[in-house]
Amino acid sequence: MKNIIIELNFSPKKNYLIHLGGQEWLNFKSKHFVEEFIRKYKSVLTDNIRYLSSFQSEIYQLYRNYYFVFDDSTERQILASLHNFDDRFGFIFQEYSKGNQNAFSFNNISYCFAQAIDTLSLMKDFSKVYKEYSLKNQVFAKLKILIQLEKIFEIDKHSLIVNESYKNDNQTININKISKTA
Repeated sequence: MKNIIIELNFSPKKNYLIHLGGQEWLNFKSKHFVEEFIRKYKSVLTDNIRYLSSFQSEIYQLYRNYYFVFDDSTERQILASLHNFDDRFGFIFQEYSKGNQNAFSFNNISYCFAQAIDTLSLMKDFSKVYKEYSLKNQVFAKLKILIQLEKIFEIDKHSLIVNESYKNDNQTININKISKTA
């Protein structure tokens, strides 16, 4: 079974740090709380990755159902987008160099959402131009659902950070903004 790896770092101050990507870090003072957080966080990520994977199979099925209708250019673009999704999906579960693990995993999840949306957008554009109303209706429905899944994923990902009661005393979020110098 594939598992998401969440990297845990230790600071010199005996704190437990989780890198969420970019400049976002979670800082825990208790090992118990960080272990509980990781368990819940992995559950949220795994659920959303399963939704995304299941949804991608529906998109692929739609592609195969309309394969003979697509023109060559659209078919190649859709196929490339489907392949990009599959390539990046495997990277979600890989182990990366120290300090980059979480950022790469989260970026690959976001990239997979973007590729799935891109695939549906290509189908939507084709269906409008060639007046494939059945395809258009199916794509619009799936596109709406996928966009909502992506929003739910972002909400779920951040709800664990904001809504846990113990976090008032045991966790802080450090967001360092990098300013551009002229």
